[in-house]
Amino acid sequence: MFAIRNFKYLGFCLGKNGKGIYIRVHAKSWKKAKDKLRKLTSRSRCGSIVKTMERIKVYMQGWLKYFSMADIKNNIESLNGWLYRRIRMCIWKQWKYPRTRMGKLMGLGVDSHYAATIAYDRKGYWFNAGNKAVNWALNKERLINWGYYDLATAYRLCTSTTETASYSILCYPREGFCAILDRVISQVIEICGGEKYAEEQH
Repeated sequence: MFAIRNFKYLGFCLGKNGKGIYIRVHAKSWKKAKDKLRKLTSRSRCGSIVKTMERIKVYMQGWLKYFSMADIKNNIESLNGWLYRRIRMCIWKQWKYPRTRMGKLMGLGVDSHYAATIAYDRKGYWFNAGNKAVNWALNKERLINWGYYDLATAYRLCTSTTETASYSILCYPREGFCAILDRVISQVIEICGGEKYAEEQH
């Protein structure tokens, strides 16, 4: 029998708390997803923001469906915040010139004084993507209206319509390891509708 901390199967791993054993996403799976999102939102490759957000949606819909049985609420919220900033960074770079940035910010409701201050700021794209004025102009609601696939909202929808394996295991904290493993495998296959996606997680 493997120790829980060493267990990894199809991108999943197990955690343990006072209530019993629960399912988590393995660190390597998180890294793989974040690397993919980083590539999609690369300053030099993101191109059309609308198309970039569409590609993110396609990728993350499948990812969230596959891993929705795991306890990932806090991690998803953190990833979501990071991804919003990546999108703002790409938009900020594409606006390119200070005069363009100032006009765009003012068009989105930012006061002319603040718009000018940030537009002519020479700090990097990532830094300015976290600026309060940029965050206000390119807020979550506006980006969602433009097509952003909000990961936190999508995850809540996934977990509200799918009986998660973590819930099942917590209901039976004294189950044997093999029974837990069988439950994980069966629910992975059931949610994904086959083994093809699971094979990619090796």
